[in-house]
Amino acid sequence: MRWLTEKHVLYPDLYCWYVLAATLDILMTTIVMTHFDAIEVNLIAAHLIERFGFVGLIPLKFATVVLVVLICEYVGRERHMTGQRVAITAVGLSSLPVVAALAQVGLVMLVL
Repeated sequence: MRWLTEKHVLYPDLYCWYVLAATLDILMTTIVMTHFDAIEVNLIAAHLIERFGFVGLIPLKFATVVLVVLICEYVGRERHMTGQRVAITAVGLSSLPVVAALAQVGLVMLVL
C-alpha cells in the first residue's frame, strides 16, 4: 500500500480531463432530462435522481471518479503504460454520454 502515501499522482492531466467529463455528464444529464424529457438509462443513477433529485448524481459520479483514480494509481505504480491506458479509456468513456447528449440537444434545436 506504499502507493497510497506517494506525494504526487501519476496522470494529473488525464485526471483533470476525467473530472471535467464527469462534471459535464452531470450537467448534460440534468439538461436533457429537464428540458427534453429524456430518461436516465443507468438504473442506479435513475433511482438516485428519483429519490434525491439531480443532486443525487453528484456523490455517485464523484465516487466513481475516486474509484477510477485509485485504480489508475494502483495499476500505474506497477505498470505505468497500463495505468495510463486505463486513465485514457476512462476519459474517453466518460466523454461518450456528453457527446451523445450534445448531439441530442443539437438535433432538437435543428428541428425547432
